[in-house]
Amino acid sequence: RFEVSLGDEKALVLVLEQKVFSCGECVAARVEFVGEARLCTQLVVALESHETLLMKRADISYTQGTGDGQPPTQTTLHATHSEMTAYTRSLQVLLPIPLSAPATLMTTICKVEWTLRLGITTLAVDAPTGTEGQTVSWSAPLVVAPPPFHH
Repeated sequence: RFEVSLGDEKALVLVLEQKVFSCGECVAARVEFVGEARLCTQLVVALESHETLLMKRADISYTQGTGDGQPPTQTTLHATHSEMTAYTRSLQVLLPIPLSAPATLMTTICKVEWTLRLGITTLAVDAPTGTEGQTVSWSAPLVVAPPPFHH
């Protein structure tokens, strides 16, 4: 259960149906909109994996990309769900994890992390018509296990 706030106000609650997901399963999440002063007008949910090379290699420049000398990270978008949510109290989201996707892991060479990223567009309840909304992004960490072995 994650509570997402915008400023001083709680905007939404994200509830994951389980703590660990397996490759080949769906990430099941429930989103409850609880804000009073801001209306959530659009929600985009993205399932992403992030693969980071931890071991320095001579053939890879760590100053390219972000330019901060950090090891390179490759982000893969596996699934998205977008919905207009004005006046919606709650919704369910199912995002499939590909069977061939890498599981969460960390070695001395690399690490694989998973996130469920939310893009939230809100609008003040008393905003005049035609006012542009505020968009914020927030991520929840996920644990993805290898697919179950059947013999």
